[in-house]
Amino acid sequence: MMIYKLRTTSVAKSETKKSVLYYEEIQEGLGLAFLKEIEKAYASISKNPFAFSFIDNKNLIRDVQIDRFPFVIIYKIESDTVIILSVHHTRKNPKY
Repeated sequence: MMIYKLRTTSVAKSETKKSVLYYEEIQEGLGLAFLKEIEKAYASISKNPFAFSFIDNKNLIRDVQIDRFPFVIIYKIESDTVIILSVHHTRKNPKY
């Protein structure tokens, strides 16, 4: 089984960091729980990036829903690398 490399854009890193800090302000440990869900989703994506649905007309961009939190990870596959484009809160701007 091939494991795909993950590359995270600066946008996705920033979105993740802001969300971790936000959840940590709400409740101690919640930011860490969010981060663990992100890491779990990243592991699933790297093992089988083709398992998740397309979100564009050209069948290039995919997304995966995060457990417990209203977020999706938006990514694309290039050769043996998965590029994480965004860690997006689904209630903020659904058209994003």
